[in-house]
Amino acid sequence: MQLKNLFNTIKDVMSEKKGVYFRETDCAEELIYPEEKFAMPELLDIEGKPHRFFEAYETTIPPFYVRSLKNGICYTSGEEVYTSEGRVVLEHSTLKKAPPVRWRRLLKNVTRVKGKVAQLRQICWEDNYYHWSTESLESLCLIRKSHFRPDFYVVPNSLRFQREWLSLLGIREEQILAAGQSVQADELIVPDLVNNNGVPIDFRKKLGQTRKWLPRWIGDLYSEFRLESGKGWGRIYISRAKARRRKVANEDSLLPLLGKYGFTVIHSENLSIREQIAAFANAEMVVGLHGAGLANCVLCPPHASVLEIYPQYYRDASLRALISAMNLRYFYMVGETSDTSMPPQQENVCVDPEKFEAALKMLIS
Repeated sequence: MQLKNLFNTIKDVMSEKKGVYFRETDCAEELIYPEEKFAMPELLDIEGKPHRFFEAYETTIPPFYVRSLKNGICYTSGEEVYTSEGRVVLEHSTLKKAPPVRWRRLLKNVTRVKGKVAQLRQICWEDNYYHWSTESLESLCLIRKSHFRPDFYVVPNSLRFQREWLSLLGIREEQILAAGQSVQADELIVPDLVNNNGVPIDFRKKLGQTRKWLPRWIGDLYSEFRLESGKGWGRIYISRAKARRRKVANEDSLLPLLGKYGFTVIHSENLSIREQIAAFANAEMVVGLHGAGLANCVLCPPHASVLEIYPQYYRDASLRALISAMNLRYFYMVGETSDTSMPPQQENVCVDPEKFEAALKMLIS
């Protein structure tokens, strides 16, 4: 149903101000997690040596709220949130700046939804498994911890792993609003974004982004799955052989060593979410090249050890932040890159077999 007079309302709003902050709106809010400190320790490589890219630091993690906007408006293929007057909420953006004001899109066939709608879109990275599991699903965790109970959800579900996780978490397909429409809900439920990407860093003279922290409660959503999982493999190696980029170029020479020390080689893309949960929830050791597959370490038991392999010129801190938040044992080694014709994020890596075996021995000891 077309909303009457929305065009005139938005024209008036645009002449005054392009957006507002939550504190300027008439919203109900609930504090879920208070502000906390995050400390990244200095990390030594497998040889016990410091690395200039893995320095210690401390930072502050903001508090996390869930808010309810009466008659709030959103676009189901975007992350922006609007008040009933059509003002964009400025701080609800993964880009760390005022989101684009899609006024024209809002004017087209705005549909009224009776009930409570939860906005879970984080449009920049939600199709990447790491960002899905540590950001999109963590926004859902905030809602589950609150007293708000949505009837419908604005959440991506085009990929298999998204559909499987949503099903496991009790969200039915009929509760997910179709993409590509503008909706106005009786109540729009908006959790704070679990996102702090955007810290600039130099990767071989190419500017990239990295993250500084993840909250200590990052594993709360997954605790029920750790308890219910069955017997796993104990020691697992996450292969990226089927990935399009960032592979271990000499992985074949490492496979005999992995077999020697009792590691099972898995390809995450071949496993259902249930199978991935079982593998990681029972893992005592996890080894893998930096990549989204290691995001499942959020499922690991407290005693687990993780060995992350880095390309020579790419050092994104996403997994280090996750491991620190989860308080797992963390080790890393840096491989070598011979082909620098591709961006650092995509480069393949060679791993010295002798150093790799020494790393496995350290992990086991």
